[in-house]
Amino acid sequence: HDAPTYSIIDKILGASRTPHLTLHDIDANKPGGSIKIRVKTFAYTLEQYKQSLKNVRRVDLSTKEEIGVKDG
Repeated sequence: HDAPTYSIIDKILGASRTPHLTLHDIDANKPGGSIKIRVKTFAYTLEQYKQSLKNVRRVDLSTKEEIGVKDG
């Protein structure tokens, strides 16, 4: 049984801010539906994460331009 490791792994991944997919408690009656919803949610979360990285990069480049630092 791997339940005791859930909290440890969640803490490690949370501290590293690493996107991850965790499939806990899949509905035994309709596993396909449960997984489909979770995969859609994970895809949405990754898209949001990607957008936040773009925003950080945009701000970083803008700041460098303002202070005259050349990239590369």
